[in-house]
Amino acid sequence: MNKPIVITMTNHKGGVGKTTTASFAAFYLQKRGYKVLVVDMDMQGQARIYLADDPTTMDYSSLKNGDMVINQAREGIDLIQFGNNAIDLQYAGKTFVAFRKYLKGLDYDFIIVDNPPAYDTNSVMGTGLSDYVVIVSQTQRLSLESIERQLDSIEVAQKKGGSHTKLIGILQTLEDVRSKHDKKVIALAKKLYPEIMFNTVIQHRTKIKDMTYTGITDKLRADRKAIEQYDNFIEELLERIEVNG
Repeated sequence: MNKPIVITMTNHKGGVGKTTTASFAAFYLQKRGYKVLVVDMDMQGQARIYLADDPTTMDYSSLKNGDMVINQAREGIDLIQFGNNAIDLQYAGKTFVAFRKYLKGLDYDFIIVDNPPAYDTNSVMGTGLSDYVVIVSQTQRLSLESIERQLDSIEVAQKKGGSHTKLIGILQTLEDVRSKHDKKVIALAKKLYPEIMFNTVIQHRTKIKDMTYTGITDKLRADRKAIEQYDNFIEELLERIEVNG
């Protein structure tokens, strides 16, 4: 495996489950024995809530004395938080190509980038950092309508220096299993993008919301049942990028 593999979770629309997906992706990759770094480019800096054993100990600075600040969130998962300093993605005035080079030189198996929910320089850069991009789309018609713009932004990132970046798929999230609307959106998405939709659809679960208080945990059977859908997503993702083990 060409280490590290950089995967960006992106959507210009907020509230679609992007940070949750990035956090659970890191969790399940670590469960498989991989060493993982999460780069939280969202100014809200909320990945720490899911991942950190103690979120209050996280250093919000992304740069100190010209060096990146890497926090240990939990065993096997580290975290860079850009927080309100998202502009630091310029990496001390350098281009995001330089930042990608820096990331690719780190000792991790996977780097998960949580993109900010906006179409701006930082989101384009976050996409350009990656080897692979996952578009996270809520099972709502308005979210589905935004996918074409997401695809356009990937092309922009490629032209700006990320020609290595590949779209690995579209993941639909927050499905209300009782909603006919959600089922129609899922069916329409598969019709419009049959080659790139993940088979896994993430369903809304109250247990997952509870983990914003406890952090991600799979100690109880009820917890494992609620979050195993992300394990299915990671299994599918690894198959698509042809990673074994």
